[in-house]
Amino acid sequence: MQTKWLRTLSKDKVELHGLLFEPDVRSDTIVLHFHGKEGNFITNRFVYSMSERFTAEGIAFLTVNQRCHDYMSESLVQTPAGFEFKRYGFALDVFEDCLKDIEPFVDLAISHGYRRIYLQGHSLPHRCIYYHIQTHDDRITGLINICCSDLLFEFNAYVENYEDNLKLAKALVESGQGDRIMPILMWAGAYASAKTFWSYGNPEGNAQIFSFSDPKSTYDTLHQVKIPSLYVEPETDFSFGIDPHEALQICAEHTTGAPTETLHIPNTSHSFINAESELCDGIVKWIKKQ
Repeated sequence: MQTKWLRTLSKDKVELHGLLFEPDVRSDTIVLHFHGKEGNFITNRFVYSMSERFTAEGIAFLTVNQRCHDYMSESLVQTPAGFEFKRYGFALDVFEDCLKDIEPFVDLAISHGYRRIYLQGHSLPHRCIYYHIQTHDDRITGLINICCSDLLFEFNAYVENYEDNLKLAKALVESGQGDRIMPILMWAGAYASAKTFWSYGNPEGNAQIFSFSDPKSTYDTLHQVKIPSLYVEPETDFSFGIDPHEALQICAEHTTGAPTETLHIPNTSHSFINAESELCDGIVKWIKKQ
């Protein structure tokens, strides 16, 4: 296995970083891994397992930091005067910025000779799904959707006075105070600016592409998926209010535009601790069938 640090610039000139693991034998297949809400490129233990197992099976693995990594962070931004630090992190994130963050890593994969590119998202695979349906990027071979969190459920279940705070966030954004930190925390103790709270909390927004807890949800976004997709869920998951088996069934039933498979992993939860091998085995098996 060979390992490389990579860095690239988004279209709006934010410097982004990733760690590339390549098999010793040349391959045309790569998995691009995108972290969840306030995570980063090495947050979860399964990332280490994937770097070893994927490369052993002839699959490259690139795990990346998006601008929204960690609760709050700094990234370099290229300006006419040179590079300057700017504050980012989930606390200042806007969901649609995922389009700017995913594309440069797809470009990097292509520049390194990879032609079978899988986008893998954990906890918020919504970003990868949204990228696919918005860009129709024909360089993407498939989607690996690990833990499809129900954002509407999480806001209702874990955020104090959700509806009142959503109104506050909207008012702050509309008055030009979108960077102001909200007076309450999101789940996992995450701070959120008004623009972040509104971006992820608005039921009509792009982040809440579907909801298992909303009886009015039509799953239109999943109907727009046109490439092979794997949905993965553990036995228990705090991020939605229904049985994971049912969540998998719903996702598969509504992803009607492309071949779809599901993977349920028992005896583990959202981060797949102590089930990293089973997670890797299932993903490798699915990739090799494509």
